[in-house]
Formats: sequence, C-alpha cells, structure tokens
Amino acid sequence: DDDHSVSGWTYKASLLHNLKKYDEAVESWQKAIELDEDNYYLLLMLIASLEKCGRFDESYAISKKILENCVDDNESISILTSISRTALHLKKYDVVITSSRRAMDMLVKQNDEIFEELYQDLCSALYLSHNFNDAEIVANNGLQKFPNNVSLHTRMGQILIAQKKYQKAISF
Repeated sequence: DDDHSVSGWTYKASLLHNLKKYDEAVESWQKAIELDEDNYYLLLMLIASLEKCGRFDESYAISKKILENCVDDNESISILTSISRTALHLKKYDVVITSSRRAMDMLVKQNDEIFEELYQDLCSALYLSHNFNDAEIVANNGLQKFPNNVSLHTRMGQILIAQKKYQKAISF
C-alpha cells in the first residue's frame, strides 16, 4: 500500500525527480519523510528536488536544521556543501565562505569531487562579494589541486580582470 509505504513514496519521488517534475517530487519526498523522519537519504533527496525547482529558501532551512543534528563528518560535509550551494543562489556569500571553509577543513581526501566543488563555490562567493584578493588566493590554491577545472580557470580570469590585471588574465 503506497499510502503507508516509505519505499513507495521514495520510488515515486525518485521517478518524478528524474522526469524533472521537481515540485511533485518534493511532495512525494515529504510524504516519505513523514513516515521516516530520521532518514538522512530522504532529506538529502528532498533538498536536491527543492533546489532543482528553485525553492532555495526551503532547501537552505532544511539543510541548516539537519546540520544542527549531524554527528557524522561525512553527513556534515554533504550538508555543508548543500548549504554552500544554496546560499550562493541566495547571495548569502558570507555563509558560502564559512560553510565551504568548514567543509574543506573536514575533508581528508583533497582530491575529492566535493572538495573541488567547494573551491568553486568559495571562489565564486569571494569574487561576487568583491573580495578579489582572497578570491585570487583560493582560485590559485584550487588550480594547484585541480589544474583542469574550467570553472576555476574562468573565475580566475574574471578575478584578474576585476583587479585590472589584464595581461595576467589573458592566460585564463
């Protein structure tokens, strides 16, 4: 009976999300969560669907609430990454900076895909908040670890142009 089955609601929500029917997916994730409130996976999927349909305030609020109860570092890193990504959309650059740095400090493997995304988010937040010197430092550090990251190369060019370092920007 899908009206009372977590797996039924989860399956439906997953299908709706994959069909890009994000608002409907959100409703199904919420039904599943009502039946299994502490399921971390369901909460992450709800956040992903909320972000896809542009409901960043809701996604941000849920992520912050989850982070308060996290005891596992891997879960905390995932939530901090989600908070960082959502806060970037909400133009809460100070939150992006804080969350990204906190997650980076927690990561053990420095070649992790999440670590690369955090560099991108942190660099973007610093650039968009006109903190060009720090943005340049973060972009340099990111490019040392991820030399083929197109986003970091592009952002570095933008940072250098903003600082009127045109000659240096050409290579980026």
